[in-house]
Parts: sequence; structure tokens; C-alpha cells
Amino acid sequence: MYHHQAVIAEPTTTLTDYAMALQCVAHVVSLRRALIYRAVPPVPAARLHLAGFATVAVASFAGGTSHGFRGPLGDAWADVWTLTVWSIAVGVSLIVAASIWVSVRPVVEPVRVSSGRRWLAIGYGITIVGVILLVTKVSLHQHFNHNDLYHVVQMAGLYGVYRGGRRLLALD
Repeated sequence: MYHHQAVIAEPTTTLTDYAMALQCVAHVVSLRRALIYRAVPPVPAARLHLAGFATVAVASFAGGTSHGFRGPLGDAWADVWTLTVWSIAVGVSLIVAASIWVSVRPVVEPVRVSSGRRWLAIGYGITIVGVILLVTKVSLHQHFNHNDLYHVVQMAGLYGVYRGGRRLLALD
């Protein structure tokens, strides 16, 4: 009897992508709960943050799936990869737009603005470092390649952007 054993092509990349997807879902849930708790309609910047993190979650899940299951996906792999790339582009655009909007028109009192902007600067600074590591293909180990390192660094960057957005939206 033949048993097909599924093998994940890039297990660490798949896991780090899925971890980033879960992180983004947690950010969406946390932001949404904070908005509900405040019982006020979300401002456009809050909606952009929610949509951006949700879209990056889709990108990360699709990316993990495309990295891990290229063989089993067969011809559908190209569609999953296309979803990944477009979701990254749209998600990042939404998050950057949210950050710009909330930086220019913060909801909080002036004393909290500098803290929120600082968190955003940290988040985007970490993101730039991650992109540099990715494009220069810095790898720590054969089982922890440039994609894996980028995902872990990017998770820290996303957290910084999340904290900055929460701060500037008066959700902290």
C-alpha cells in the first residue's frame, strides 16, 4: 500500500511566514477590540491599519503556503505566489498610508504624539534593516535562510508600526 507523505519544502520559511500571519491577525483583533471598547467609530487611519494588517496576514499565510507546499500545489503554486505578491503590495501600501495619516492627523494629545511617531520610526527602521538582510541574502544557518531572518526581523518591525498606530490613535 502506498502512503503519500507530505514534505514541507522550506519548513522554517513556512513556519516564520505563518507566525507573521498570526501576529498580524492578533494585531487586527487587538485594534478592533480597542476600537469597540472605546465605542467610537474608527477614523480612516484606524480602518487603514485594520485593512493593512489583515492584508499582510493574507500575504504571510499565502507566502508560507507557497514556500512550504510548492510541489503539492502543482500548477496552483503560481496563483498562490501571485496572491502573495499582490497582498504584500496592497498590505504595505495600506499600512504606510495609515501611518502617514495618523502621523499628520494624530487623534491623541500632543504629549503622546512624539511617542507614537517614535514607535513608527522604530518599526519602519527595523523593516528597512529586514529588507536589506533579505535582498543581500544574509543567512544565519542552512536551516535559517535569508527569508526566515527577514520574517523574524519584519515581525519586530510590524510590532513597532502596530504600537505606533495604537499610540497615535489613542488606543493605548
